[in-house]
Amino acid sequence: MFVILTPTAIDTQYEGYVYQLGSNEANGEKVTIEIKGELQGSIFTNKQFAGSLTIDGKQIPSHNAVEDTVTLELEESLGGLLVYSEQQGRSYNIIQYGELHQNGEFEEIVIKKFSEDNGWNGEDGMIIAAPASNKAQALNVANDILSPSNPLE
Repeated sequence: MFVILTPTAIDTQYEGYVYQLGSNEANGEKVTIEIKGELQGSIFTNKQFAGSLTIDGKQIPSHNAVEDTVTLELEESLGGLLVYSEQQGRSYNIIQYGELHQNGEFEEIVIKKFSEDNGWNGEDGMIIAAPASNKAQALNVANDILSPSNPLE
């Protein structure tokens, strides 16, 4: 018996919230997030997303990127890396925006936004979560997806 799964088109817009872990509510802000692309899956492999994201008008991958989409292997516990390359003259820069995690078929999303040194930690890392309109809702979404047994604060 063969099972063929057809790709699912993703074209979603969320109201989300971006904040820094360990900070007070005044340090966060609402953002608009758009995700467009295609989600593919198989019984034997992880889901894969190919598409683009826009966070408050900032496109990922950027307009300078070599390719106009990112491809994410959505591993169950690891999420998918938002990584792309930009050409600058004769050289290429690798841009590591962050790590995307999602529930279902992008019903909820969390992005661990990397700092300039391409790092992230659970004490003061940046989180973008959706749908959410405040830090409490964003924390609930993040804890649902990332660490239900070891909640973020």
